[in-house]
Amino acid sequence: MYKTMYMKAPMAVILLNAGADVNLPLAILDSETCDEARCVGSGALVEATRSDAVHIVHFLFDRGALDTDNRALRLAAKSNNLKLIRVFLTRLVFPDSEYKVNKKNIDVGQIQVGQNLLPSSLCPSRAAVLNWSSASLEATQPDWFIAAALQINPRLRTTRLSLAAITRVDLSCNRLSVFPSVLFQMPSLRSLSLAENLITVVDMPSTYVISTSLEILNLKQNRLESLSPQFLSSFPLLTTLDISQNSLTQLPEYIWLCPSLKELNAASNHLTSLPMVGNVARVDDDSFFPDFPITSSSTLATLNLSANKFQVFPFCLACTCPRLLSLNMSFNQLASLPPIQCIPAHVRTLDFSGNLIKEPFQLPSIVHTVCHAVVPTTHPTSISVRRPSSPGKQNRSRSKSAVRSQRSLSVSRHQPDVQLEESCQHKQHDTLEWLKTLNVSDNQLEVIPICSKNKVLFQNLSILDVSSNLIKSVSVDIARLSGLSVLNLSNNKRVQTLPPELGMLSRLWSLSLKGCQLKEPLDTMVNTDNCKTVEIVAHLKTILEESKTYHHLRLLILGSDGVGKSQLWEGLRSEAVQKKAPLQFESVRVTEWKFEAKKSKGESPLGPIAFSAWDFTGQREYYATHHYFLTRRTLYIVAWRVTDAEVVLHDVQRWLINIQARAPNSCVVLVGTHVDQVSSNPTKFPAGFLEDMETKIRSRFMIADADKRGLPRVLDTLLINGKSKADIKNLLNVVYNSGWEVRIGKERAMDQQVPSAYIALLKVVRELHTELRKDSTSPIMTCEQFRERTRQRMVSKFGRTFRDDIEFNGACAFLHDSGEIVHFEDAALRELIFIDPIWLADYLAAIVALRPSMWT
Repeated sequence: MYKTMYMKAPMAVILLNAGADVNLPLAILDSETCDEARCVGSGALVEATRSDAVHIVHFLFDRGALDTDNRALRLAAKSNNLKLIRVFLTRLVFPDSEYKVNKKNIDVGQIQVGQNLLPSSLCPSRAAVLNWSSASLEATQPDWFIAAALQINPRLRTTRLSLAAITRVDLSCNRLSVFPSVLFQMPSLRSLSLAENLITVVDMPSTYVISTSLEILNLKQNRLESLSPQFLSSFPLLTTLDISQNSLTQLPEYIWLCPSLKELNAASNHLTSLPMVGNVARVDDDSFFPDFPITSSSTLATLNLSANKFQVFPFCLACTCPRLLSLNMSFNQLASLPPIQCIPAHVRTLDFSGNLIKEPFQLPSIVHTVCHAVVPTTHPTSISVRRPSSPGKQNRSRSKSAVRSQRSLSVSRHQPDVQLEESCQHKQHDTLEWLKTLNVSDNQLEVIPICSKNKVLFQNLSILDVSSNLIKSVSVDIARLSGLSVLNLSNNKRVQTLPPELGMLSRLWSLSLKGCQLKEPLDTMVNTDNCKTVEIVAHLKTILEESKTYHHLRLLILGSDGVGKSQLWEGLRSEAVQKKAPLQFESVRVTEWKFEAKKSKGESPLGPIAFSAWDFTGQREYYATHHYFLTRRTLYIVAWRVTDAEVVLHDVQRWLINIQARAPNSCVVLVGTHVDQVSSNPTKFPAGFLEDMETKIRSRFMIADADKRGLPRVLDTLLINGKSKADIKNLLNVVYNSGWEVRIGKERAMDQQVPSAYIALLKVVRELHTELRKDSTSPIMTCEQFRERTRQRMVSKFGRTFRDDIEFNGACAFLHDSGEIVHFEDAALRELIFIDPIWLADYLAAIVALRPSMWT
């Protein structure tokens, strides 16, 4: 062969022997480009094909030639060179690692008895994938498929069974006008693509159909005008069917009876209606439907009917597709949304975009509620197409047990008179509780379809797209979609405002408002760079709840006994303004005052902060009760004696750890007292002692990422003399500035918008404090008792109460963080609320002191 090739193509042999790349494109030399090579887009394989040199093509393939983009194959197809087409196609066959040969489906009756064949030559052992896409094929020949199968199974000696090796075939992007009949003779075929061809009709073969293993069939972008029920019934295991971009005007009735079909794409056709199962003709010829019942529960889960010509929604879908999960009817000519009852009850995705819809979901009438899943007792003419029997097999008749085992789509076969009396089982729902995604964009809707008769149509909706409609206003009912996470309102030019109730959608993370003519301040918020949905939702919630900032903090002064806590408490109060009379109790002193630090020239004032200052009294044994009152909306002062030197570091760290454990990331100011004793005793405290102590405190506790070390945020450290007014004023300024740094989560507490209902509850609780102390009544209530008692007062004093449990629980959490009530998350105490924290402090102190009077 080498000698023959040398004689036919001596130059090719010489070049390849010299190390030339067989896949380099041919080039010409252009004298005008300084002898540089210029590619002309051809190659040795293409030129050998052009010359009809079969032997050279074989030779080039043996030397590693590749047919890039099937150029040589397309050239052979264009010239209708059948020999070369076969050569190229056999090179486009690959082993299938996903599917195996279906030996159970092979008709061994085709093998002559007595043949002395090895097992590997009796039956194909390796599955084959045929990738014959984009080959410009106008027709196929059976021997091409046989040759391809033998390429993967060279030991196979019977060509009759070679087709059983083929499991996947891709013939897309060719010029086929006829569905190749050989494809019906492949018992192992699982996936077939004939997309982007010129097929106009599918003719059923006159031979035995054995391609019953087919699961995926792609006939997209052909010229089909119809599909016969015989064709669909040939593939009982078919799960995915794509017949989009054809010229279909109707679908066969058998489409609802395909026993395994889960996904049907019929987009971009000329469909105006769907067949009803009542039109399905009875088939009594078992040779036409072997081993499969003619009716079974529809398994269809995904249906794409987009870009057709539907003017009315097909009311039969709820009955014919009871298990449907996704329905796409976009870009049709629908004028209204159908009754909810006509949509399959378990659907999760609905797409009605790009229609002419003006009306929301209609109310059902008698026409809508008719069941379309019942096979009538009187049938049209039965289908009587017969199939030739396979060799060695006898025609089988349908047994009585097989007939009894047949099922209707999802209901039993009722008699007509019974059907009139009983309502359709598939249309009992009036909501779509499983619906997650609804797209009605690019229509003519003036209202957003959310409720019907004050009932939410889709309670669990998470994605709603109503963009590019004629929406006049956004209904407050949208707040009832509590699970909504994505809302698209863009290009609704009539929308000028958003309902404050939108602020109740706590899970909303994407809100599109581009193209809406919004009023201020929403317009500025939406059109700024990096506009965040959470900011818009928070703004609306503020309006809904009449929220305002609440410039009030609790100030807790902590420290060991003898460090001067009471002196600090009194000094701060004496220098503050708008002071209230202090409340003196056995275990704690409480006073309220306001303060605003003076700003330098050019700085805008921040406004005063009201502080509720707590000073715990008592000895060391009472310290264990303090941590019950450490909350988030609190500024902490931890006092310590500078004269205790380095011994105090352990004590300060203990207080800080307790604060972090109960109120993570709280703000703390460390205050060293008794500085005057250091200056009055120079023999005991050397020069630079105070500076060294301040350096040690700052380096140990004022650190970045303090929470990673189990510590709160220490904002500042001061060393003061509690008797000096100048030092107290300096401390007061530090306390005020630190108050603006207190955060609830990531938001500053002074910037937090507090709902008016929370403030109303706070005022009611303070009234209860006074009454219960006056009457010496135990201020402990269950959550239900507390809610009922405060509700009555809120209604009588403020004319409002809480919308729901979420708002009530939020108000209780706010009061707990503010130190107005105590509500533990412990399982044993979760149902109790201590209305008066000061009473609880005294009670716990009495328990520690074991006072007999508290136990009587």
